[in-house]
Amino acid sequence: MSDAPLEHGEFKRGPGGRPTREEAERRHRSLLATAFRLFLEKGWDGVSVEEISRQSGVAKGFIYARYTDKGALFVEAIERLMADAIGTLHLAEPLPDDVVQGLYAFGRKLLDLVLQPEALAFHRQFIADAGRFPELAKLFVERNRLLDMIIEVLRTYADRGAI
Repeated sequence: MSDAPLEHGEFKRGPGGRPTREEAERRHRSLLATAFRLFLEKGWDGVSVEEISRQSGVAKGFIYARYTDKGALFVEAIERLMADAIGTLHLAEPLPDDVVQGLYAFGRKLLDLVLQPEALAFHRQFIADAGRFPELAKLFVERNRLLDMIIEVLRTYADRGAI
């Protein structure tokens, strides 16, 4: 893999030399995407904040202004990925009336999500490091919204009297 930043281009500056709000968000997305990729490729011990900073194209000060340490950055990178992935699970249209058809469609989307190569790689990394970082594992499990989505789908069918 290249050490080049994920997103190329000049950083945009607002008045007073500070980045615009949009530019700060773009940098933050680049930081989180780069951190996630590096954690998956190299593991927890194989990546440093310095390398994440270099490859994402943001200063270490930018990182430490938002995160207390590498662990906090790791958790946020995972949470952002999960939020993006879970967003794809939200059905654009209401669940079908037929409970079997609806649960099958939801289950299919869920499987498509969790069987993506990045999700599988993350799961392997999570299992490998959970014992060393129980506080991070606990935080991740507490903030995992997949279970909430499953409950929401089941509750919808229960409210309809279908189950």
